[in-house]
Amino acid sequence: MSRLPPGKWSMKFDCCQICGTTEIEHKSLGMCVMCYRKQYNKENKEHAKQYYKKYYKQYHKQRRDNKRGYKLHDWSMKFDCCQICGTTEIEHSGNGMCSACYHKKYYRENRERSRQYNKKYYQENRERFKKYYRENKKHFKLYNEIYYRSPKMKEMK
Repeated sequence: MSRLPPGKWSMKFDCCQICGTTEIEHKSLGMCVMCYRKQYNKENKEHAKQYYKKYYKQYHKQRRDNKRGYKLHDWSMKFDCCQICGTTEIEHSGNGMCSACYHKKYYRENRERSRQYNKKYYQENRERFKKYYRENKKHFKLYNEIYYRSPKMKEMK
């Protein structure tokens, strides 16, 4: 039960002193929860960074789990590993697939469109593309190993 008189936003203020809202509940110092959090994060940037690194991802995963009824897994919300290649080394992209498998499937379904886009991009950014490839050889090597190792991907050809 609130100790506030009916129609009051807080004991001392009628609305948030920063944004003027009465929709979001009062937190402290005449500010709503959102404005208070923004101001706190501005004043305590280093503490906020450490806090969010540690708790933010875990907290929101738990909230999604409770709202949607999904079981939490290490790799994605619904799956323990990629449904195509079985890897957990490459991050989840969507539909139960790692980003490599997801993009391969998209490419197969939209082959002509993807080829035109890639050709245009390569022509416009040739030097940038070559530099990126030199810097990320390990990623491309892992990608190719997974691509040729996966029996489901071979079936999709």
